[in-house]
Amino acid sequence: MSANSAGTLLNATRNLRERAKYYGYAARARVLRQISGLAAASGKRKVLILDPGLIGYFGHHAELTQILKSTLSPRFDVRVYANFRVDGQLALQLGAHPIFYETIYPPRSDQDFRSVNTAMTRSLVSGLGQIDTEDLSPTALAVMHTAMIFQLDALAEWISKLPVDRRPTLVIVFHAPLEFGVRNADWLMAVSHAKRAAGVLKETGRVQFASVTDRLSSRIADQLGYPCTTLPVPLRWLDVRDAAITPLHPAFGFFGGLRLEKGAGLLADALPGFAALHKDVRFVIHAPPEESDEAASRSISQAPGVSLLRTTFKDKRDYFKKILSVGCVLLPYDPASYAMRASGVLLEALAFGRMVITTKGTWLEEQVHKWRANSFVMSKFSADELTQCMAQARIALLSSVEAPHFDHEVVSKNNSDSFSAAVMSLVGD
Repeated sequence: MSANSAGTLLNATRNLRERAKYYGYAARARVLRQISGLAAASGKRKVLILDPGLIGYFGHHAELTQILKSTLSPRFDVRVYANFRVDGQLALQLGAHPIFYETIYPPRSDQDFRSVNTAMTRSLVSGLGQIDTEDLSPTALAVMHTAMIFQLDALAEWISKLPVDRRPTLVIVFHAPLEFGVRNADWLMAVSHAKRAAGVLKETGRVQFASVTDRLSSRIADQLGYPCTTLPVPLRWLDVRDAAITPLHPAFGFFGGLRLEKGAGLLADALPGFAALHKDVRFVIHAPPEESDEAASRSISQAPGVSLLRTTFKDKRDYFKKILSVGCVLLPYDPASYAMRASGVLLEALAFGRMVITTKGTWLEEQVHKWRANSFVMSKFSADELTQCMAQARIALLSSVEAPHFDHEVVSKNNSDSFSAAVMSLVGD
């Protein structure tokens, strides 16, 4: 047997083992749901959460699915459909059925749109075809809470081919512009695909489009030719609103994946020199390997006074403790990526009265002005601008004496209940 043949056989065997493993999780989740009585929730309207990106505890996929599950379960029979790579314990916790082989994200951003879209459409249609027939009816609601352009063809094919008496109402929520992940050379072709798919979806009479920022909703409405509703930013606050808000102190924090569009390169260039010059400051940098640029992580880890967090937080409470442990939250996001995209970290930092640093031309800049935040705004996306803002923030932090107040208004506008209620209002519930 050749080396290539042996490698192919090994990969095939590994894939079969993975599939068997996750089919096992699905079976266990189904049994758990039946035991708990959820399967027999007679009289309750069904809500299907379609989340191909649900794999682990980290990130907004797990956050949004848990938000919808926890807030809607008292009134509805909520079913979760996840990726086959979903963590086993998370699948059991949510009663999730693994049916999707691909996430919502393209393998690479430099690939031909047509070939990537065709492959992702085929995979997603196959996954959607595994949804339990008992979960599909005109009274059911299906929610894909995080969608990209690459899911529109599949969703259109799926719902249009369902018998009329099996079609649920479908809510598709976008968190990024449609061009996200599409090569510039392919954009005209991609938007043509999107418009055609949107037309098929709306012809069913059972589809609504939504996003979480006004700018993004306006952009998608223009691109697709159909209304797009703005929803509140979905955030879980737990019971930490009663926690003591600590005074600001000379410590900087970065939370979430240390990705290039979030300023990973700028931090790698600016932070080591700044930390070496100012020994009275420290840094807490959250950089889980699966969501971070490794070159930036290595550069930052070598700087003095840096605590590099490489694992996910145990729970939201642990994460909030880390935010409260810093005086200033770093959000040096690229305006090319975040002109219309929301940031939950920003709103969490504002609610806890933390100082923030962000970039001009982003949705984040709009929010710091809206909430009159204690902030510094970089005039452009550069390491020099970040260094200057950190220097100004350091002086302000060293002179700060009063503890800030918890901003209840930020929470009242952006929370789990508000998001779920807004989703349900789209279908008249």
